[in-house]
Amino acid sequence: MMRCSACGFENAPGIKFCGECGKPLGPAPKAAPDPRAYTPRHLAEKILSSRSALEGERKKVTVLFADVKGSMELAAGTAQLVSGYFRLRELGPAHVYGLVEPVAAFELEDVGQLRTRFAASQARGLSRFVGRGRTNRFFFSSARSSPDAVVMR
Repeated sequence: MMRCSACGFENAPGIKFCGECGKPLGPAPKAAPDPRAYTPRHLAEKILSSRSALEGERKKVTVLFADVKGSMELAAGTAQLVSGYFRLRELGPAHVYGLVEPVAAFELEDVGQLRTRFAASQARGLSRFVGRGRTNRFFFSSARSSPDAVVMR
């Protein structure tokens, strides 16, 4: 039996992960070496002196890289997702390994006009509050009855 170092659960021999908490079993992983041990002194000083410039706002971003015009082919589903953000050219049906029927393929030609999700929604056409009449009437009547409310139509 192998005891989990994280939760203490007794696991059957030969398994790699704890059956209770999912942590890896076996010897503890080696700690990463301290970066100061292998960073040259002049580089470490430069990094530490410009620390304030390195710190700042950080955001998660998703990036699609397409290095050369004509080097990237897209399937129809992906083409629909990126339309507007990129200019695409239809290549016609393409045979894909593992599929019986050919799929529509597109070539990424250039950057498109749209930059944000809102701009894409606006290009498709923004919808009004369709089918929400009862909810809208409730909010409008609540807002009208309050002296501090502003109702925009």
